[in-house]
Formats: sequence, C-alpha cells, structure tokens
Amino acid sequence: MSPSRALVLSFLLLILAGTALLSFPVCSVPGRQTSLVDALFTATSAVCVTGLSSLDTEQHFSRTGQVVILLLIQLGGLGILLFSSSLVMVFGGRLGLRGRLLVKEHLPGLSLAGVARLTRHVLGYIFGFEALGALLLWVAWAPRLGVAQGLYCAIFHSVSAFCNAGFSTWSMGLVGSREDVLVNLVVMGLITVGGFGFLATAELRDHLLKRDSRGRLSVHTRAVLFTSLGLVLGGALAIAFFEWDNPRTLGALSGTGRILASFFQSVTCRTAGFNTVDISALHDETHQLMMILMFVGGAPGSTAGGIKVTTFAILMLATWAQLTGAPDVEISGRRIAPRRILQALAMTVVALLSVLTCTTILNTLEAKPYSALLFETISALGTVGLS
Repeated sequence: MSPSRALVLSFLLLILAGTALLSFPVCSVPGRQTSLVDALFTATSAVCVTGLSSLDTEQHFSRTGQVVILLLIQLGGLGILLFSSSLVMVFGGRLGLRGRLLVKEHLPGLSLAGVARLTRHVLGYIFGFEALGALLLWVAWAPRLGVAQGLYCAIFHSVSAFCNAGFSTWSMGLVGSREDVLVNLVVMGLITVGGFGFLATAELRDHLLKRDSRGRLSVHTRAVLFTSLGLVLGGALAIAFFEWDNPRTLGALSGTGRILASFFQSVTCRTAGFNTVDISALHDETHQLMMILMFVGGAPGSTAGGIKVTTFAILMLATWAQLTGAPDVEISGRRIAPRRILQALAMTVVALLSVLTCTTILNTLEAKPYSALLFETISALGTVGLS
C-alpha cells in the first residue's frame, strides 16, 4: 500500500471508530440520542479539524462525548501516521522507509534523512504549545469557572485552537471572552503556531535562538511568514473598516474589544473557525473577505486547510511578473521553477471547481441564499468551520 493510501485509510478508520463511539448513549446528555449520520458528520469534522457540526457540542454531547471529540481532533491534527511514528520513536523504535515517505509528503522540502530527526521533536512541540496554552487559558478561566471546569475547558480549547479545529465546549463559542485580552492572545497564538507548519516553526525557532548556521531563513519559511503576516494584518484592517460601527458586531464592543475582535476574526477565519462575534451579523463585504481568507488557509505541513499561503504567494508573484513583463518569477532573489507555478495553478483551479460544484449541488438541495451556501462550502474546503 502506498503512503498516501495508508494515510487515507488511517483517517477513514479513525472516522469510523469516532462515529461508533459518538453513537453510544454515554456520549450524549440524558434525553438526547445521536443518530448515525450526526455521529459520522461530527467525527469527520473532528478528525479533519474542520469544526462544522450539525449538533450543539455543549447542549448535546456529554463530557464523555466531548472528550471523544477532543481525542479525534488531536489525532486528526497530528496526522495518524505522523502521530504513531512519533510515539514509536519516543519509545525507542525505528521509523521505517514507508513511514518516512508519508511524513515527507506532509512536510515538503525536507529530505528523507531529516524526517526521523524532525519527528522526534514533533510531539514535544505540539504538546508543549498545547500545555502552555492550556495553562494560560486556565489562569484566565479558573476564577470564573472554578479550578476543575476551568482546566477542562482550557485543555479542550487549547487543543482545538492549536489543531485549528474550532470546536468549543460552549454554544456561543468564545463570544463570552471577546473582551478578554489574555484569552484572545493565547487562542490567536495557538492558531497561528498550529497553522504555521512544523518545518517553518522549527526553523524560525532555530533562527531566533541563533542555532541556524545559514544566518537567514529559507525561502519556504520566509514565504509562509510574510504572506501570513500580510493576510492577518490586511484582514484585520479590512474587518475593522467594514464592521467598526456595526452595532451587531464590533460596534457593541469597547475600543480595545474592537481591535481584538478584528484581529481575532482575521486569524481564525483562515482555518480555525472560532468566533468572538456573531458571524451572521457581519456585513456582506466582510463575508466576502472572510471567504478569501478561508480559501487561502495556512501553511503546508500544518494543521491548516485551504490552498496554502505558499500557493497563494506563488500565484500573486506570477501575476505580478506577468503584469510587469518580468522574465522570471522570483521570491527573495530565487527563481521559482515553472513546474511549481503550474502546481500552484492546478491546485487553485481544482479547489475553485470543487467549491463551485459543491455550492451548486447545495443550491439545488437547500432553500438558502447562494452566498450563504458559498460561504459554507469554502468554510468546509478550508477546514475552517465558520457558518
């Protein structure tokens, strides 16, 4: 079996296992029952770290059911074989060639020789960030929720944020913490690190700690870093401009709250799916902006979805080169091979065709505005989870 097929099979098996577990009565609150379709939808959304749900996580699922969802998010975010390979190496085993090939497919630019070394640190990075995030969220929520409940909610949201899943233990998401600076910064930080990619995160860490003998970041990491920063800043400014005086969204917040909410939605709508304002109350132009951000997504080799920021960067640079008559497409002084440009174009075309096809199908089945269905489709494609 090829590495790609092994990965698909692993995800399918995890989804089926999650579906079976969520169907058990113990996973639902008393008086509620989870149908097979709803269990399958929730399990798929959790494993694929999408965040869309046909059921209210707080009102429908018991603590046991929420823990099952949390585990599905964690396993899905890591990637089944990457997760299992890391466990094997931590406990003294060896990573086979097939496992290395599979990990390499999710971490572009890394040689096979470097895969084994990197996977030894993956668990430390992920659980380290999640533990730090959970601790900070617990500090913010413990006074209001109590020690035990605060810790549980902190762990759940930390994992969900780092894995860019967007699931919440509360029906209103993080609306109740929209004015809390610490919660906003922690969740945005976890989403950013999770959507930045393992390779870029490790290289950026080494660069900041001056462990990198090259003295400069690779083209891949620079593309991810600067494109992500541009999208976040541009998105936040646009959201603030569109929604500043909207009494149903930013207009109801303080000055600090408006700034926080603008940045939060810019960060989260690229792949995480959390919200601190009512998404349905946003203006149409804000919805259009969010669809663009959701379509782009995060970095390769990360828990983020979308066509990826590197694909977006290549397309923008290629467009600029065409408009200016430049003979080559370059990034940081390095020429981008035509094959890479064609790959980026093909990926974008396939994604666009998928969005249009699925939206058209939904339009024949659902009596809702086309724009709303388009938003839902892009949210699903980008594994965002906003609705």
